[in-house]
Amino acid sequence: MKARAARDTKPDEERSSWNVPPSTPSWVVRQIGGALRVDRLIWGWTASGGGGARLVSNARVESASEKPLFRDAWQACRCLVPVEGWYEWQLIDGARKQPYFFHARSDDPVLLAGLWTGNNFVLLTAATHGALAMVHTRRPVVIPAEEAIRWCDPMAAWTPGDVEQIMTSEDAFEIVPVSDAVNSTRQDGPTLIRAIDPALIARPDSLLPGF
Repeated sequence: MKARAARDTKPDEERSSWNVPPSTPSWVVRQIGGALRVDRLIWGWTASGGGGARLVSNARVESASEKPLFRDAWQACRCLVPVEGWYEWQLIDGARKQPYFFHARSDDPVLLAGLWTGNNFVLLTAATHGALAMVHTRRPVVIPAEEAIRWCDPMAAWTPGDVEQIMTSEDAFEIVPVSDAVNSTRQDGPTLIRAIDPALIARPDSLLPGF
């Protein structure tokens, strides 16, 4: 998944961003010492392997609890990333990537599930179905507000099945085609999430119904 968070929901007067790529800071809610706190952490942490070090920005919810890289964080270092939505890209004609903005139909901020270590975090992803799957096979795990405190509680026990049962349904999200200006991390601002005319998109057979 190549998701970028769209507009961090800021807890103070620091500038918001509508284009947050991996390796940059984002606001994260986590529990430390029995209290919830909001910190600015770096999206992604370094993993070492046969090919050398690499930045890992996402973890699959189906396997994160068992993977050595994420296992400890799954047990005690879970967090939430509040955003207005996220971007995904659909490959068109085997060449061009069309970006889409995913957001709650209610227009409320959403809480992306993550794991943290030190000053870094990764986002959890799950398989997509239905309309969302026509854009990308993975999507961020969205935690309902009523489960937020329990998700961040290091004493609470969670299994992948628990998360898949409570995470927000895909039906709660709207998919909007947006300008490819978001492809450049130098671009920012609310115009990035503004819908473009679907007629401007070169449409493959698999494109979203109604677009």
